[in-house]
Amino acid sequence: MIDDLDARLIEELRENPRVGLLEISRRLAESGVDRSPDEILVTSGAQQGLDLLFRTFTDAGDSIAMESPSYPGALALARFAGLDVVEMPMTPQGPDVAALSGRRVKLVYVMPERQNPTGVTATEEKRREIVEAAIVLVLVIGDVGSEISVAAVRLDQRTIDVVAIGRGAKQGLD
Repeated sequence: MIDDLDARLIEELRENPRVGLLEISRRLAESGVDRSPDEILVTSGAQQGLDLLFRTFTDAGDSIAMESPSYPGALALARFAGLDVVEMPMTPQGPDVAALSGRRVKLVYVMPERQNPTGVTATEEKRREIVEAAIVLVLVIGDVGSEISVAAVRLDQRTIDVVAIGRGAKQGLD
């Protein structure tokens, strides 16, 4: 949120939003995000980020996977986009990826840290299971602080792109 940024950046955002957004991208890149500032897209929030991801990486009728229960806004966006949602039931350790067995989904949306609405933080074993089960183009996570929040995960002969969105993405801006 804006509250976390210094006064200079707040002023830049007011006077010239483009310059302010470039400054946010620069700070994220400097904070350890493995991308250059021109590869970082700053959105107005997780909802806008998810909408852009669903529109970019999926087509109506495609299958995606997400935890169940999940963030209601993500579910609404998926339905609005005409996507088939494969539900991964939440357990006390994290999402049950068995639902992905034998299924090809274009995108997986998970929140490994303080999952909304359950508050569950996925165990390291569950995080590995998610990555190993994801025969997908894109794995979307809702928190940059997670162990699986890297630019890409390399497994065998496949690379899974990882996109981090949500409130955790601003941690490097303080």
